[in-house]
Amino acid sequence: MKIIKSIGEEISVRNYKKRVVITGVGPVTPVGIGKEAYWESLTQGKSSFRRISFPERDMSPYRCQIGSPIEGFDLSKYINPTKHSKRLGRTSQFAITAAR
Repeated sequence: MKIIKSIGEEISVRNYKKRVVITGVGPVTPVGIGKEAYWESLTQGKSSFRRISFPERDMSPYRCQIGSPIEGFDLSKYINPTKHSKRLGRTSQFAITAAR
């Protein structure tokens, strides 16, 4: 198998060794936000799966009503809020928090 490194330059996958260094982790999960909370939940065997409900939506038409939502998340605990941060979608907020 060959990969293209740049235009006109092919290299073999066997000869291509690229090192990756993980310098930190920032999990944003239903069982914990931040590495300490996440690790503690994992070691204690905590589960966050439950029957989910939304006040604004009738869930009865859906076959599956079990989920694992991230609750209690507040972006202002992790960054200084700005007018721009209020426009961010929830998944973007999670990504910013994980990167901090």
